[in-house]
Amino acid sequence: MNKLKCPHCNYVAKYRRTLKRHLLIHTGVRSFSCDICGKLFTRREHVKRHSLVGNLKCSCVCMHMYKSG
Repeated sequence: MNKLKCPHCNYVAKYRRTLKRHLLIHTGVRSFSCDICGKLFTRREHVKRHSLVGNLKCSCVCMHMYKSG
């Protein structure tokens, strides 16, 4: 099996796409933001999780905005 190693830490991935996603941790690039509070995230699914169960004050507002939108 061909294992792909992260050059910055001990992480090992099976697939290039998984390693590429992992590398975002080290770059500091946060391309996705919450429409309500502006908090930045590396992955789209993290914004969604934030709006559902993240910061409680923001989650309440975010959930109401997404439900009514």
